Amino acid sequence: MNLLAEPSPVVSMPAATPTTFRMISNHAELQALVPAWRDLLRRSVSDEPMLSPEWLLTWWDIYGQGRELQVGCWERDSDLVGLALMHRRRRRYRLGLSFRRLEPLGSDGDEGDGVCSDYLNLIASAGEELTVARDFVRRLQANEFGRWDEWMCSRMDGEHPMSAALQTAFAEAGFVIEREAKDEAPYVALPESWEAYLATLNKKRRQSLTYAMRDFKAWAGDDFRVRSVESAADLPIARKVLADLHRERWQAEGSQGVFASPRFATFHERFQEAALQRGQLELTWIEVRGEAVAVHYSFVANGKLYFYQTGRKTDVPDKVRLGIVQVVFGVRKAIEGGLREFDFLPGVAQYKSLFASGSRPVVTFRVARPSWKESLRRGLKWTAAQLRERMSRIRRVNQS
Repeated sequence: MNLLAEPSPVVSMPAATPTTFRMISNHAELQALVPAWRDLLRRSVSDEPMLSPEWLLTWWDIYGQGRELQVGCWERDSDLVGLALMHRRRRRYRLGLSFRRLEPLGSDGDEGDGVCSDYLNLIASAGEELTVARDFVRRLQANEFGRWDEWMCSRMDGEHPMSAALQTAFAEAGFVIEREAKDEAPYVALPESWEAYLATLNKKRRQSLTYAMRDFKAWAGDDFRVRSVESAADLPIARKVLADLHRERWQAEGSQGVFASPRFATFHERFQEAALQRGQLELTWIEVRGEAVAVHYSFVANGKLYFYQTGRKTDVPDKVRLGIVQVVFGVRKAIEGGLREFDFLPGVAQYKSLFASGSRPVVTFRVARPSWKESLRRGLKWTAAQLRERMSRIRRVNQS
C-alpha cells in the first residue's frame, strides 16, 4: 500500500447552531435539490465540474442501473452545508466474494465505458469539512446510508481539506483506512501573460514549445485556424471532429476510442449541451487547409480549465507535434480568458510534464467493516502480491 504524506490540515469552524440531516433516495428529490446543490458548490473550497448537478445527474441517468441512490444532506438554518452524493452496488472480488460497496456518484472506473469522474468527494461549505465528515462517519456506522461492507472514494484530490477531514473522522471512529496514491494530476498555474508563462520554463522546455510551433507553422503555412463551439449549432460538427480524431489517435494502439461506447457518447452529448448553456464548455479544434487535425474537449469552471479528452491526426510529418501545438493554443486562450489554472487531470504523460508547473496527488480511500469476508479478501490480496513478487524474481533470474 502506497501511503501518502498527510493532506493539508482542515480547520472546522464552530457551528452557530447544530446541523439537521436527511436522506434522499429517489431521483425526483435529488433533482429538487439542484439549486441548493449549486449554491453549496460555490461556497465550498473547490467548485469541481464533476461534482456538479450537470455531470452527476446525467451520470445517474445513464450509468445508474443496478445501483441504489443514497444521498445525505446536512442543513443549517435552511442552508445546505454538506452533501454526500453516494450510491450502493455489489462489488465482486476473487473467489466470488461479494461486497456491498458504498461510493460516490460518478464512480465507474472499473467499467470499460465509464466516464472516469475526477476529484470525487463529499461537498461541504468551506470550514465545515470536519463537521460534515464526522457526522457522515457516524451515520455510516448506524447504517443510515444502508447496510455496507466497504466505503470507497476513488480519484480524490489528495490535497483537498475533505481528504484530511475524512481521514481524521474514520480514524477517530476506529476504522482502518487504506489510502493509496493512484495517480497525479499535473497542472499549470497560469500567470498574466503567455510571455510570463514562458519565462517560468527552463531553456529546454521553452525551446520545445517554440520549435513545436515553428514546425507546425512551417507545415500549415497561413492556412490554419482555431475553432471553438460558440453555439448549439456548432455542436454536431464539433462532436464528429472529436469522435473521429479521438478514434484515429487510438487506432494505432488497437482501440476505437472511448466515444465508440454508446453510453459514453450519450453521456457527453447531454453534458456538452448543459455545459454550453452554463458557459463551461471548451470544445476547440485546429483546422489546416480546411481539415480538422487536432481537438481538445475541456470544461471551464472554478477559474480553471479541465483538459479532459483529445484527438489528432496521425498521418502528419514527424516534426509536426499536433498534441503539443493544441495545448499551446489551449494554455494561451486560458491565460487570455483570465483563468488561474490549466488542469491536465489525472494521468502522467510526457507532454503534460512539458507544460506543468506542479501536480497534485490523486488518491483512493477505502474503509471496510471488520468481517470474515474482509479478512479473506485481505489474505487473497496478500497471497496474490507474494505470487507476483515471486514470479518477478524468477524472471529476473532467468534474464540474468
